[in-house]
Amino acid sequence: GAFELQYRFTQAVNELLRDDGTVKEVSAHWGFCDENHFARLFKSIYRSAPGRYRKLSESGDSQT
Repeated sequence: GAFELQYRFTQAVNELLRDDGTVKEVSAHWGFCDENHFARLFKSIYRSAPGRYRKLSESGDSQT
């Protein structure tokens, strides 16, 4: 249900920011059927594409 999706999404975001796996690898690892679905969900919450958000986070500026 909704809790499971939220949990998987949160874990995927944490892994995306912590590790150097691709968005495709991270989204697949956490059970998202494709990276486009994950990216749309990510962008609807963070208002940024996952790769861009990762780069901003690495530079210390997670604001979009």
